[in-house]
Amino acid sequence: MKREVFLFFMLCFSISSYAQVQRNYAQELIDLLHTERYFEAREIKSKYAYFLPQKDRAFDLIYDIHMALAFNKPDSAIVYLEEFLSNRDYERIMGPIIGSYYGRLVLVYEECQRFEQSIDAVGKHLDYLERNPFSMDQKFIESEILIGQNKIVSLKEKLKNEPLWRIVRDSDVQNIELKDSEYIRFDALYNGKVVETFFDTGSSLFCVMDEATANDIGVRISPNQDTMRMINGKPERALEGIIDEVELKGVKLYNIPVLILNSVSPMSTGLSPNDQSNIAKELLKEKQVVMGIPMMKMIGRFEFDWKANTFRISQRQEPGEISLASNFMFLRNVPYLNLKINDIGFTGFFDSGSNQFLNLTYPYCNSKSDLIELDTQKQVYTRTGFTGTETHIERQKVKDPRVYFDGRKIGNDDLDNDVYVADFSWSHINCRDGEAGVKFIKNIGSKCILDFDAMTVTIED
Repeated sequence: MKREVFLFFMLCFSISSYAQVQRNYAQELIDLLHTERYFEAREIKSKYAYFLPQKDRAFDLIYDIHMALAFNKPDSAIVYLEEFLSNRDYERIMGPIIGSYYGRLVLVYEECQRFEQSIDAVGKHLDYLERNPFSMDQKFIESEILIGQNKIVSLKEKLKNEPLWRIVRDSDVQNIELKDSEYIRFDALYNGKVVETFFDTGSSLFCVMDEATANDIGVRISPNQDTMRMINGKPERALEGIIDEVELKGVKLYNIPVLILNSVSPMSTGLSPNDQSNIAKELLKEKQVVMGIPMMKMIGRFEFDWKANTFRISQRQEPGEISLASNFMFLRNVPYLNLKINDIGFTGFFDSGSNQFLNLTYPYCNSKSDLIELDTQKQVYTRTGFTGTETHIERQKVKDPRVYFDGRKIGNDDLDNDVYVADFSWSHINCRDGEAGVKFIKNIGSKCILDFDAMTVTIED
């Protein structure tokens, strides 16, 4: 009998092992990297390391490059990219897609204000294009070479004129009072003048303000430019400038870029007077500065205490390795949170400029229809941003959702914690599986630590 049980378990183990070997984990991982599903890629790498290529430097570098870029490790990304692009054998393995990695190297140098190295990286890309090792269409090659040459001109202009960003920290960490608002607002000093600041993880720019505010605080306007920029997916006439000094309790930042809009956005005429009044009061204020992701990354770590209605900027930790505890990531300065809904992985756009709790996309729910049940009644809601209002957006409530984040189950007894499935066809952002708004981080604990070095959002009671 014992021998039969032993043979049965051995047979089960053999079948399981055979099934795992039949799965091509390496290809799954590469596909996840190229579709920027980095939390899922990390899970494959962690769980199935035994089935992945061993001592394959090209494979390891591809993984390390993508993860370093996603989890805010630019110095590591540069080291990996330089090694990867210097090896012709890796070029042959990758094929024409290798060209996109030159673009990544150019951008990460530029975002670190290492303009000379960025120019060198463009030069390496131009050498690759002129070699054309994969016999790509000549018109495409000529177009890419022209883009590269123009990029060098732009980078040389930045090298000549763009002041270096700096940050100086006090050893004394002080609390900063938050405004009484459904969003995250506080006062900061801009060139010595107090201006209300809107903390917006949905903005990929350092700062945004209107022209009147820029004139009031004395922004230095960059010369010879008046351009159209895409703001929240819509063209807006804007100017670029520099704020000489930004001060919050505990830190001073110097030479901070700012985008200056003509004015705050007009609101939809379809809104009631009461709705327009509320939006003007809470969101589209005439005098305010919008703080975006690049400045948050520069500062590093924010500790919010919702009960005390304060926050503080704590001392930065030494940057370490990418941790399995990291629960948010970046795609080109757009942040995404990782959580679970009904035990299903979810990666959603993290937008503190949205007054929502948690919205899922219809494609995400449709692919998990056996695990996510929806209320049959459809609702219509209005979403307002800095460049206008989207009306008549359809949504449905998720029945009895089980939401897990930062190792805990998130209660949704509060009406503000309802989870919806919404139509995201209006969105200028790839929301992935949905979005988490400001209510998500404000309603699920009394404290929240947002750490851009460890890439963690930590909730405390």
